[in-house]
Amino acid sequence: MSANEAREAIETILAHQVTLGTRKLSIADWIEEYGADTGVVLLRLTAGKNLRQALHDPIREPVRWTTKPKGSRFRGVVRHGTRRDRWYARISNGGRLIDLGTSENELIAASLYNIAARNRDGLAAKINLV
Repeated sequence: MSANEAREAIETILAHQVTLGTRKLSIADWIEEYGADTGVVLLRLTAGKNLRQALHDPIREPVRWTTKPKGSRFRGVVRHGTRRDRWYARISNGGRLIDLGTSENELIAASLYNIAARNRDGLAAKINLV
């Protein structure tokens, strides 16, 4: 679809006559009367909403992510359960988890895991690149 065809399609949609209640106006006139944003209303209409919903629904604020990551980027390191400012290092050995300790720094906890993995598996160990 070219830009001219897209403009013509938008103009056709905006010129379409719609009845809300007892009044019949074009979609462009309804948008102007409600003071809505034309682009948002067109997006909502193409998303399957009716004109009343497209005009009335407020715009949602974007979801804000927390500043602290929930998990670690390193193998064998997780956030401490109760003290969220600390990192917890652990490794499995024979199906059992061995606690390696906690640290305020994620890199130190990753280093603890690296040492334990080297002791367990030797040079074949999968370690973190710290």
